[in-house]
Amino acid sequence: MLDDMGLPENISELISNKYTEAIKNKDIEFVETKRIHFSDEHTGMDYLICLVATLAKKPERDDIDIKVKRNPFEVPEPELTVLNDALGDGRYKLVLNKFPVIPEHGLLITNKFEQQKVPLTIEDVAAAHQLARSLENDIDGQKHIIFYNCGIDAGSSQDHKHMQVLRVPEGFELLQDKIVADASATSLEPLYNKKVSFAHFVMKLPIESSKEYLYKCYTELLQKAILTKPSDLQEQKDHNVIICKDWICVIPRASTKARSMDIAFNSLGYSGIILVKHLSVFNEIANQPSQMDKLLLECGFPNVRQPID
Repeated sequence: MLDDMGLPENISELISNKYTEAIKNKDIEFVETKRIHFSDEHTGMDYLICLVATLAKKPERDDIDIKVKRNPFEVPEPELTVLNDALGDGRYKLVLNKFPVIPEHGLLITNKFEQQKVPLTIEDVAAAHQLARSLENDIDGQKHIIFYNCGIDAGSSQDHKHMQVLRVPEGFELLQDKIVADASATSLEPLYNKKVSFAHFVMKLPIESSKEYLYKCYTELLQKAILTKPSDLQEQKDHNVIICKDWICVIPRASTKARSMDIAFNSLGYSGIILVKHLSVFNEIANQPSQMDKLLLECGFPNVRQPID
């Protein structure tokens, strides 16, 4: 059966079965060797630092640019494809990420080429929210997020528009979940954690939201994010978007890589999930975890320092 947006009701089962098959056939390799969890006492933000060695095999954007450019999403990969028409409208396909950072890591890709450097459309936002809702409702309330790295400075590695689908590790509380915990879902006024260093804007969503309302939330947050940048940088719209069943978050970005450490961040970093591909960097963070807030600021813009209520 299909839900009201065309998603199969057993969507999580389809993803899980395809992932199990792909791992068995070695179409996907996933090895997470180390993980540490800590809380920043000053900001209240939780961090999950994951050493994912297989990320070192993923081509960097700089490496891609010096070779013959190729769009990997143009070539059908049935061994990774969950749904060729994910929502029944022909717009998106749902595939597994060839370089997963967490098991069953997926990609929601536009079937027609669109640029990754442009903001989400009303259809994109609605599709992301519905997929997150369907996955969470399908498997005992386990939280899923859909995130979008808009532009090179936001952490995108491919030019073809795609959102990423991730199950939040069990027991981990995202920054945004803490922010919206006691907030109302009836206001279009963004929420913040005033103690973290970097700018971020969150809106809590009602249980039932029209696609027009979801898109209005996104565009309001994006406008706030752009205005945190210096006036000479406001034409540069690189940003991260994170969407789940309960909220939407936008983070303005200045760069992908930190200046003081060999580490890069996409949307996940600004929720507290930090992906590391080199053991030396993992050990450096483990020895001084309090530096994470500073590193995230190096790649973003200063917080507006307003209270969350």
